[in-house]
Amino acid sequence: MLVIIDKYPLDTSLFRGCCINERLNLVYFIHRPKGFEGELQLPVLFENACDTRLFFTEYCNALYDNEPIYEFFGEAWFSLELYIRIRNNTRQ
Repeated sequence: MLVIIDKYPLDTSLFRGCCINERLNLVYFIHRPKGFEGELQLPVLFENACDTRLFFTEYCNALYDNEPIYEFFGEAWFSLELYIRIRNNTRQ
């Protein structure tokens, strides 16, 4: 599934899971590279707990319903550079 945040598409098939931390207003995607490199987390920071819950709930519902795309329209921040590195290393 593609998750679109601020017009940037994230391919969630690169990640093995998604977790929420409402206290810190975070949702993070977990990536496990091949070999013994350990796990990487791609955190997505939200402005408030309500947006955090909304994103996580709607993402899980879209995933369950096999939707190809989920677009979040609120304020959220993540490291595009880290995502690109994960994406590029997965394709090699």
